[in-house]
Amino acid sequence: MADTLKERPVFRNIHVSQIVAYRLPPAGIVSILHRVSGVVMFLLMPFIIWMFDASVTSEISYSQFRAAFAAGVGFLPGWFLKLVVLGLIWAYLHHFIAGVRHLWMDATHSVSKVQGRSSAIVTLALSLALTVALAPSCSACTYLSTPSTMAQNFGSKRIVVGAHYGLRDWLAQRVTACLMALFTIALLVQVLMPGPMGYDKWAGIFTPQWMKVLTFVVIVSLAYHVWVGMRDVWMDYVKPVGIKLALQVFTIVWLVGCAGWAIQVLWRL
Repeated sequence: MADTLKERPVFRNIHVSQIVAYRLPPAGIVSILHRVSGVVMFLLMPFIIWMFDASVTSEISYSQFRAAFAAGVGFLPGWFLKLVVLGLIWAYLHHFIAGVRHLWMDATHSVSKVQGRSSAIVTLALSLALTVALAPSCSACTYLSTPSTMAQNFGSKRIVVGAHYGLRDWLAQRVTACLMALFTIALLVQVLMPGPMGYDKWAGIFTPQWMKVLTFVVIVSLAYHVWVGMRDVWMDYVKPVGIKLALQVFTIVWLVGCAGWAIQVLWRL
């Protein structure tokens, strides 16, 4: 009887050092870039909040914000800041479109190999096309800067190990993503309203109480959404327990600090 028992194979996540050498399908590339874009936005959250703070505090800070992208800030030249903003635009667009792809697959159960490949190609093409389309606005110091412009144990046989993938976190990721998507639409509608984009129009978007409450809810939702995503990244790719715990603590402190700063800026209006 014992001779008939076979040792169950263990399939682990691809190690970071193996990603470059591994021939990923389009769906795999989208999945990796979904996490990469999330990490990029996570690390650059203070820069994003700084832009929000400088652009809504006063007309003087708004003018200084515009000038920073022309002359630079400290030792950072203006072209570098524009490049960072362009990278953030791509990261947000890819993360957003890939998230919509996940929601569509969850709702329709369209998980076949052909459907996964086609939807992944659409995600990659659409995120890059929109980034290229928005590049001129970025070169003009972003939309707000210009008052009037705009054989291994991985692969298909891999099983999920390490991360806490449960119904609660799965649902929380989807709900918070939907809230942020609705907020993005509401913000874009107000930005695209007739009239030149200047400090009065931009800061006036966040002045009404309902917009402050909505933005506050989105900030809290964003913090939880990022926490679940970053925790899963640490648990999937960082194996030493001590380093993993330290990164999780860092993530919590980072998110609480960024959320507190953003809420302070919001309620100062």
